[in-house]
Amino acid sequence: MNEYRITQDLHCHSVCSVCCHDPTHTAEAILRHAEACGFSAIALTDHVWDEGIAVTEERYRIQNIKNSRRNLPLPVSANGVRILFGCETEYLGGDGISLLPTHYGIFDWILVAVNHFMPGFFCPEDCRTPAQKYRLQLARLEKLVTLPLPWEKIGIAHLSYFAPEDGAQGADYDRAFLETADRRRAVFEMLAAHGAGMELNPTVFRGGNEERIRAELWEAKAAGLRFYCGSDAHSRDGLDRIFTLRPKAILPLGLREKDRFVPPALR
Repeated sequence: MNEYRITQDLHCHSVCSVCCHDPTHTAEAILRHAEACGFSAIALTDHVWDEGIAVTEERYRIQNIKNSRRNLPLPVSANGVRILFGCETEYLGGDGISLLPTHYGIFDWILVAVNHFMPGFFCPEDCRTPAQKYRLQLARLEKLVTLPLPWEKIGIAHLSYFAPEDGAQGADYDRAFLETADRRRAVFEMLAAHGAGMELNPTVFRGGNEERIRAELWEAKAAGLRFYCGSDAHSRDGLDRIFTLRPKAILPLGLREKDRFVPPALR
């Protein structure tokens, strides 16, 4: 027994994220949903681009810490559901994420994305194909693991995510995946040694290629990484997507409770 059950959602965007277009998707509504699902914990992980870092993406100009703090004080659950004040940051290339080290302590939980590849968004113009994006994602991850981050409260968000417009990944993607196996194993082992968490996110399965995605998750498991679940919901309708992770990832990977990543704030 000791099956890994979906009892937490540690990646969720509220109205404080500019990409959330559902005005009812408030912290209070998210917590009530968690209560209705019988969850033990939920995390608000709105996008954050620190005020002290130059904005390279106009859409992030308002995504500062002051904006995310609109969710404070956090609502309180009558059923004992824990709610974390977290954020989703970007790896900016070089030696930093979109959150200054002096502000790491503000958040209970920090997600880092290395692969937001939407058109015009952190993606070089000459990086167009899924294979090119995959190699760029891995190169970013290799640099990320060398940074002095508060790793025990770091989650790696939606690895393997590609925008739906990429369509089928194809032979070039498969070749890139196979040729980078040693590099991927090394970076997964470093993440495990750091004590970081790996996300199970229903969004990554949206474009197909499920076998390849599961193969990557198998490698992460073999390297000793532990997993947390996140709906990545941007609306109230998106919250239930998290339950698709059971047939798509949890059962195929044979995950058990020992494979669960638990942030320090929930320990």
